Amino acid sequence: MDSKKSTNLLNDIGHIVTSEITLNWTELFIEAEIDAELADLCAWYLDENGEEHYPNITRELVNCFVELRRHSKDNEKGAWTKCFYNLKSNGKYVIDFSYGEPRWS
Repeated sequence: MDSKKSTNLLNDIGHIVTSEITLNWTELFIEAEIDAELADLCAWYLDENGEEHYPNITRELVNCFVELRRHSKDNEKGAWTKCFYNLKSNGKYVIDFSYGEPRWS
């Protein structure tokens, strides 16, 4: 895994989504499910009152996740199929990968 490239992609992902958010927000969530043929993303964020909002999913964002999947391929497990990305407004993030079959297989 190219960790510098992956870190840059994770930072790009956060920047792409947060640049579209016009409200004060506390937390951002993105669920990505990708295989060799399809990509599905869902993103939402919480405002200061805890209300959910849904930003646009852009082609640029999808491409970043596809690229992240390619660069973070595990030699033992292969490429991940599910990614959960959680970004706090202070810039800290948590990312979790799963390697099971996508829901459409």
